[in-house]
Amino acid sequence: MSFFDSAYIVTRYPAGSRSIANGEWIEGTPSTITVLCNIQPVTGKALESLPEGRRDKKIIKGYSNIELYTVTDGTSGKNPDRITYQGEPYEIFESRNYGTLLPHWFFQASLL
Repeated sequence: MSFFDSAYIVTRYPAGSRSIANGEWIEGTPSTITVLCNIQPVTGKALESLPEGRRDKKIIKGYSNIELYTVTDGTSGKNPDRITYQGEPYEIFESRNYGTLLPHWFFQASLL
């Protein structure tokens, strides 16, 4: 049995650009990837430790085999990834690398 026991669909939203011809904004074309993850809901004390603006939303946490882009990556031209969990879209707001014996990424996401 693998630590990353389930496959989930992640949608990536590349940065858009401004049209040179007429100046209109053109959204980047989203793409999907399959990511192996272990996901759990965030409850109790862990939920209380989140910033106040996030506590009123459904939050999940998980461990994945690859990096997921966060809302703060938007400054580098990357928009946050969205992961579909139990049929609902969640936006990634935290992602950290753990380069230990089993290299993996920890992430948290909030329901859109």
